[in-house]
Amino acid sequence: NEFVGRFKEFLRKKYYQDLVKASHDGKPLNVDFQDLELHSPEMSELLLQSPEYFLEIAEEAVQGIELPSTVKARFFNLPETSIIPIRDLRARHIGKLISTEGIVRKSSEIRPEIIGVVWECPECDSEIETASRGNFIPKPYSCDCGNKMGFRQKEKKMMDMRWIMIEEPFELAEGERPSQVTLVLKGDLTDPDSRRLTDPGNRLMLTGVLKDIPRVKSWNVKLDFYMDVNHIEPKEIGWERVQISEQDEDAIKALAKGLDIYEKLVGSLAPSLYGLEDIKESI
Repeated sequence: NEFVGRFKEFLRKKYYQDLVKASHDGKPLNVDFQDLELHSPEMSELLLQSPEYFLEIAEEAVQGIELPSTVKARFFNLPETSIIPIRDLRARHIGKLISTEGIVRKSSEIRPEIIGVVWECPECDSEIETASRGNFIPKPYSCDCGNKMGFRQKEKKMMDMRWIMIEEPFELAEGERPSQVTLVLKGDLTDPDSRRLTDPGNRLMLTGVLKDIPRVKSWNVKLDFYMDVNHIEPKEIGWERVQISEQDEDAIKALAKGLDIYEKLVGSLAPSLYGLEDIKESI
């Protein structure tokens, strides 16, 4: 209750107008981690170390503020120590809030997945909700009335999801094969704008919770992991998002008058890749 109250105070003080606008627009609230850290280092550390617990606190705090519709808090701009290259992801990062950068190589279609089921007790008609565990949805063990049998499925709770796979950018790769990691996007992260952002070829900074997946082979149990994404930040923007100021326009015109403008354009394309002038020229 103390943390819920403190986070509610933080939202009212720093993000109230943004919160109201996000609620009206049906959008999430993007919270700068640096703002939270300035307000309360204790809460910011809790977010990094126990993100799933903190996200429940944030959800409860938002619900305690009178708004037209519920809003989901999403966090970005984590400290440098929490930005982990894909190849450096390890067991110690599981369960923590981290950011990683990569280029989308594969993405699934957006499909609904069942996240929970509401059951009805045949004895007293009480409703019991159970959450999915991976690909398994358990039935209730018992009802408060004492009944343990015959539970009827009354309702499925579903959420849109998309799985993507990213790999480290070429200039960060060491060796021949770039490292990769799988991520899951849920809810508003699958809306049309987010879908365009997460299509293959886009370079992104992704913030989320690293989670483990058991992989069982004979007697040996291994773990793989994926990221449950909380925030998406594009690292490159498309032409439709570029805004040209008057100063930019003057600089572009000055460059265009230079006799070496063509060589500059060729040299600015993938400068970290040595040579390949003919290929860069053709592009």
